[in-house]
Amino acid sequence: MRRCFGRCCVIAFLLCCTEGFAHDSEPINTEFAAPFARGSGNLQFGAQYFRDEPVYDVVPVEFEWGFAPRMQLSVATPLTRRDEDGRTDIRPGNVEIAYRYLLAGGSHRKFAVSINPEATLPTGDKRVAERAYELGAAIHIDTHLLRRLWTHTNLGYETPVARFEEKEKTFFYRFAAMFHASKRMQPVLEVVGDREFHEGVTRLAIVPEVILTPNHNWEIKAGVPLGVTQATPGVGLQVQVTWKFGKHDARQ
Repeated sequence: MRRCFGRCCVIAFLLCCTEGFAHDSEPINTEFAAPFARGSGNLQFGAQYFRDEPVYDVVPVEFEWGFAPRMQLSVATPLTRRDEDGRTDIRPGNVEIAYRYLLAGGSHRKFAVSINPEATLPTGDKRVAERAYELGAAIHIDTHLLRRLWTHTNLGYETPVARFEEKEKTFFYRFAAMFHASKRMQPVLEVVGDREFHEGVTRLAIVPEVILTPNHNWEIKAGVPLGVTQATPGVGLQVQVTWKFGKHDARQ
């Protein structure tokens, strides 16, 4: 019994504390726990379509930058689409600013855990964007228990805090399993959803996805969200191009 317990302790120690080879190909919807190294980052341009969805970010744009040990900042400035009363508007959406602090582990370890507070500012065009200030926070968890398999999990909560018409309270969750098929390609399966408690609405989609890496600085991603609940668009299409700069192993 003691011998078995000792072996289990050794295995647990190796899983949590030993190093693995890192990767920095981030899925479209699920974010890493590990922040970018100081001076490294990326710029992401996307395009999205969700069938029968009245409001969504049709052109997401995000900049991520590692500015200090264990820390990074990101700024998202999307173009938002709104379909209402037979009219379609595509205008600048609200700016979202997020901070990431690595609590434990890292990209070269078997796990990473970070805390991620964020704020949404009502800077967008009022024809497409809400006028409320929003605050939120999330816990991000990365695991790398098998050599070619990674998982990434985001669990968070967000709510408006000022200038809101309705007090929405949203718990959101993202999960991605990534397989390192080759140096140039990574298939991904994401589960993306949220629960809005004010109206009792649950949204959930499964997103098969592929990431292509022609070289160290560029990534091309494509995914097909498939709605699972009645409140979720039945099908969609997401594409994203990412330009990366800085160190080769850019994650801390």
